[in-house]
Amino acid sequence: GLQAEGTRVTRTIPAGEIGNAKPIEVVTERWISTDLQMPVTMTHTDPMMGTMTTKLSNINRAEPDASLFQVPSDYKIKTGKPDEPFYMPMKP
Repeated sequence: GLQAEGTRVTRTIPAGEIGNAKPIEVVTERWISTDLQMPVTMTHTDPMMGTMTTKLSNINRAEPDASLFQVPSDYKIKTGKPDEPFYMPMKP
């Protein structure tokens, strides 16, 4: 139920370019919602890697629940030690 604009790009790898006996076609098709300004469907077909399809579904345009943006009541900040992996000082 969304308006979308699509593009389809086909790239042909000529025979013999990468050791292939015949030309190889790699196709990418992308449909972008003009309203949401984001892809709603993308399909990439490559005979060497197969077909990958991504679809945006269950779109809900209502405001998200405010509780999703609240810091949990049991949240604590812990400071690591300089010799621990991923240590980052609190102040630069």
